[in-house]
Amino acid sequence: MFNVKLINKSFLLFLMFFLFTNQSGSAQIRAGASFLKMGVGVRVSSMGLTSAGEIRDNYAVFTNPGAAGFLREWHWSATYNKWIADVYHASFLFNKRIRMPWSNQTRFSIGAIYQGVPEFDSSDNATPAASANDLLFAISLGQPLSFISDNISFGTNVKYLKSKLDNFSASSLIVDFGILARTPRFNLKNSFLKHGVFTAGVSYTQFGQDLKFDKIDTPLPQTLRAGVAFYAGSHSGVQVQICGDYFSIKDEKGHYALGGAINFTNLFSVNFGYNFNNDLMDKFSIGGTFQLDDFSAPEKSFFPGRNKAARLEIATLNEGEFFSRSYQGGAHYFPNCPEAFDWQIPSMDDTIKTESVNFSWDKTRDPDIFDSVSYILLVSPGREYLRDLLELQSISQDNFINRVRQDDSLLLVCENNLKQTSYQMPTPAAGHYYWAVVAVDENFHTRTARKDNNEIAHFLVPATDIQIQDIEFKYSPWITQDDYHGELKIVIANNGDIAAKNFQLVCSDSVILIKHKLPSDSSVANSKIIFSEIIDNLPAKSTRTISVSWHTPLLGAHAIVACADKANILKEKDTDNNLLRKTFSTIPKGFVQLPDTVTSLKERHNRLTMPLITRIFFNANSAQVEDDYLFTNDSDPYLAILAERLLDHPEMTINLQGVADPNSEKATKKLANLRAKAVKDSLVRVGLRENQINLLGGKVLAKRRIPSNPNDARMVFEDRRYVEIFTKEKNQPVLFAPIHHEFVEYSVEPIFTTAAVKLALPAMDAKIRLHDDDFSDSTKIVSNGDVLLIKEKSNWQLEDSAVKQLLNRDASYEFVMIDSEGRRFRTHAQTTHFNKASVEQHHRIVMPLQFAKVEPIFSFYWDICFKEVSQAVDQGGWRFRFTGHGCAIGSDAVNLRLSRQRVKNFDKKFRRFLDKNYQSSKTDFLSKLDKPQGYGEKMPLTFKYATGEIRLFGDNDKASGRILNRRIELELYKIH
Repeated sequence: MFNVKLINKSFLLFLMFFLFTNQSGSAQIRAGASFLKMGVGVRVSSMGLTSAGEIRDNYAVFTNPGAAGFLREWHWSATYNKWIADVYHASFLFNKRIRMPWSNQTRFSIGAIYQGVPEFDSSDNATPAASANDLLFAISLGQPLSFISDNISFGTNVKYLKSKLDNFSASSLIVDFGILARTPRFNLKNSFLKHGVFTAGVSYTQFGQDLKFDKIDTPLPQTLRAGVAFYAGSHSGVQVQICGDYFSIKDEKGHYALGGAINFTNLFSVNFGYNFNNDLMDKFSIGGTFQLDDFSAPEKSFFPGRNKAARLEIATLNEGEFFSRSYQGGAHYFPNCPEAFDWQIPSMDDTIKTESVNFSWDKTRDPDIFDSVSYILLVSPGREYLRDLLELQSISQDNFINRVRQDDSLLLVCENNLKQTSYQMPTPAAGHYYWAVVAVDENFHTRTARKDNNEIAHFLVPATDIQIQDIEFKYSPWITQDDYHGELKIVIANNGDIAAKNFQLVCSDSVILIKHKLPSDSSVANSKIIFSEIIDNLPAKSTRTISVSWHTPLLGAHAIVACADKANILKEKDTDNNLLRKTFSTIPKGFVQLPDTVTSLKERHNRLTMPLITRIFFNANSAQVEDDYLFTNDSDPYLAILAERLLDHPEMTINLQGVADPNSEKATKKLANLRAKAVKDSLVRVGLRENQINLLGGKVLAKRRIPSNPNDARMVFEDRRYVEIFTKEKNQPVLFAPIHHEFVEYSVEPIFTTAAVKLALPAMDAKIRLHDDDFSDSTKIVSNGDVLLIKEKSNWQLEDSAVKQLLNRDASYEFVMIDSEGRRFRTHAQTTHFNKASVEQHHRIVMPLQFAKVEPIFSFYWDICFKEVSQAVDQGGWRFRFTGHGCAIGSDAVNLRLSRQRVKNFDKKFRRFLDKNYQSSKTDFLSKLDKPQGYGEKMPLTFKYATGEIRLFGDNDKASGRILNRRIELELYKIH
């Protein structure tokens, strides 16, 4: 026969190792703390440990913390389990809804689980008896993820485990996570099972530090669990639950479990489950519950209490091959009424300023997923009446329901079957009102909304008071020719406590004084209504500004009158403030115009064509070339100009011959040759190639008679010290071509303006402003009474710098003014273009003459003369003449006579030239030709600017200047 006592002790020892994982033998155990693998809660155990999708049992938080978000408002529960081999298991759990900063639907749970093992001796008295126990403390937080959906909840547990086996102990801090989702309740279209709900959850539990009893760490049985559940039924009938879980423990194979429950009228239920885990226990479990609600308890029973319920549970695990049947029992105490909720708007002492009153409150939640909640909204002008009604609700729910269903004149609103959490009613008459909202479930459990410990909220419906506060004239700053003057801003206020609705606002215009009348297509009355409108809603304590466009062709002073609610349809506190009268003046009307194009600058061109001097003069006994021949100074740099032309024509060459004067220096051919070489060297320095320059033998002039006038003698001898420049005749028109000077002089022209502006008030300051991005200028305009009138008047002279800055550019202009009331006006910016007028008015061609002759030094000057005269004649408006001049050598009388003789002879020569070469044009040319004039030495070659400044070219103190002064001028001038 078997030794039964020995067998029992052996199995108990095995069980202790299985439950408490003695680390000295843990090499064969994959995870310790098997105590954590056991299901917590009678209902969970009776349904095969299927709880990942459970939303009706508070103990489900130990397997899926996400269930915490769906727990009741509060819940007390306790269990006791007499397990195999005298092992016992007890638990306590309390959960409650708490308010957090982010939500008022957060659930908090606190619980404790204790498992004890009595003393046992597995050594047949060889060693002392040993005992073991496990103690677990847990707190849990669950939160519906309302930002996603109220039907999704996330939860977490923080647990502390203390495990003891004989003299060894270990502890661990453990964290669980889980999420649970449910569908909204849906209809099954079945009279027996009316509604359905699906749930699904997943959790990860037993995550924490390993247990260490002695030397070796034992891992916790970390568990991944997922499950679904389906609930079907009705609140007062049969309810069915089917659920299934899959869970996998670390280092163990995953397995499944199935469970189910049938509930009859919320009174009792049968639970069953099957766990596919391959352990020593039987896989089948069964259990039942009995629930006592307040509505099913005997009348006047103190237990379970109003709006509360109690439930007793029992479960058993079928006996296995080695263990006898185990039993579990549990008790629960919880509310069965709608959860507490807040009223929202109207808030306490709120003032209703809209045309309707909008009520809203938070959504409550009934703990029974098959129960339905509706709301009763109560609105009354009597606070005490509403308080009595709510007190009746706290005494007798049935009497309260019957009372609110009756027609009561003291209830302004009594909606008793609202499904939504909001309601809108038309705003009642002015006064004080009170409101409350009560949630009712199918068993007539009630819950009154409460906020800040108040069940009744107060709001005010105020009265109205319309006032025309002001009429402002926002005048248009733009001066135009239409009849628009700006915007009249009528400021209307409602000083009362309620919105003013559907009243009329009228604005009229009456003329006080007419100064001008604009053109109009029809007759204009002196008084007219310019605005009339029904104001549909003006909120209390609000101000509205209504803009009215003011149009009138009658310029002057006007009375503007605004009147509100002339028909007295509103009930107001004060009607004397419904009308306001103000006087305003119209704005200026008219125009200011500048030409589209303004010629602000006249550019006068004067040309001076001068010969290229082909003699380079030297000081006595010197071979040094003066800088004036190479660099621009007051005279033209003849050598530099000649070098430039030679560089442009490398095929051309020049000859240089030096000349010395025996009268004024030690004249030798060497000196003459040195002078020629100096000229050559100067040309080479400015870039000319040497192969374009030929040096001829120097020449010493014969002595001549010395003039009696010392100054004449000096000038004569200066003229005899030079280097002569020669070239082939065919090259002369290119190399010895005249030098052209163009003198441009500017004169600023006035701006012509046209303006006609009619005024209602005198102008204190008026001007036309001209500007662009970096320029601004203005000119004042003086008014003539009540009119500003300018007719093509030249009254604006710009500064020279401004004219040059604006030249060939567009500029904006506008007329700006300030009237006697300080109002500022302007015309719209317009654009004018500034340009210049170029006028060629004078051209002088200087022809140096051969000494003591009337012929030009070079014959090509005849062609130049004809070409310029021909162009001038073709253009029209030009005339020309010849003038003769002399240098300062000799007496004034001699030079005057000589110059007259030369110019007359030149004039005859020119006429013969025309007769010979341009017979067909001769008559036309001669009709434009003036009488020749001779001036002697009185007019050295100069250019005189319009400013009076004179530029001297023919300096009689220089030999080159005297050559220029011995000249004939062809003078072409424009006829004005």
